[in-house]
Amino acid sequence: MIWVQAAVPPYRGPFLSLFPYLGEEVGISSLGAGLPLILSAAFVVIGLALPAGDRSAQAFRSRLYWLALLPIGLANVVAFSVSHELYGGLALTSSWATGAYFAGACLGVTYAWTRGTKLGVVPGLLEAYVLGTIGTFLADVVRTFTGLVRVPGESAVWGGGGLLDLLFWFGIYVAWAEFLTTLVLKGASRIRPSKVENLTIK
Repeated sequence: MIWVQAAVPPYRGPFLSLFPYLGEEVGISSLGAGLPLILSAAFVVIGLALPAGDRSAQAFRSRLYWLALLPIGLANVVAFSVSHELYGGLALTSSWATGAYFAGACLGVTYAWTRGTKLGVVPGLLEAYVLGTIGTFLADVVRTFTGLVRVPGESAVWGGGGLLDLLFWFGIYVAWAEFLTTLVLKGASRIRPSKVENLTIK
């Protein structure tokens, strides 16, 4: 996944100015934030449209799921704030960005392990992407309105890194790890009964 990201061109795309705040203009990147947010909204609609009677398709219906956005957003706020104090700027350094990849992967594995195999592969994938994307977006919003990360003369642009912004990629990190972990868990759950059956026959 890191190699895929490294091959992506550093294109930021057009910015949309939203409103002034604390003497700065707050904006949003159409690619860095707009595209991930649109995808997240679409995934929520798709997930809620799945048949609620099927336990394997009950996506986005758990209160704990939405509450999980808070610690993810808080962790992002802390990471960006500490990075800003140490190195300055509005973006993470390359080493910290690599750490964010592993953090997203760990979150995806943990989430898949917590939900278990009851949730279907597709609903789990949708939930994981939205979890990582919205959690990161909440961090951007909090840092903007609290003034935790401010650079004089620079506009606060959500997803300002475009195709290389963490907001664009973090949901992908989480979803990719969740997807692979879910496949492993489901495969393991299918193997165990057969082993037990073989032992019983013998």
